[in-house]
Amino acid sequence: MLRRAHFSASHLQIVKRFSGGELPSPGSFVRLNSGGPIGVVSDLLTGDRVRVSWLTKSIVRSELPDRCLTLVC
Repeated sequence: MLRRAHFSASHLQIVKRFSGGELPSPGSFVRLNSGGPIGVVSDLLTGDRVRVSWLTKSIVRSELPDRCLTLVC
């Protein structure tokens, strides 16, 4: 039986701040800094927020600050 993990925005932690590297752009693969699921950046929003479509979670989309994400190569 396959069980999916769930998380909410209150469980997110900022573990590393952006230090001037590459910003995520639409189509970039990203992961939560806390080691969470892999997703694809679908939209850049106002300010420092991005919309991410998750590939491995039951949550389809999230809107998060870009500093919560790490680019996946």
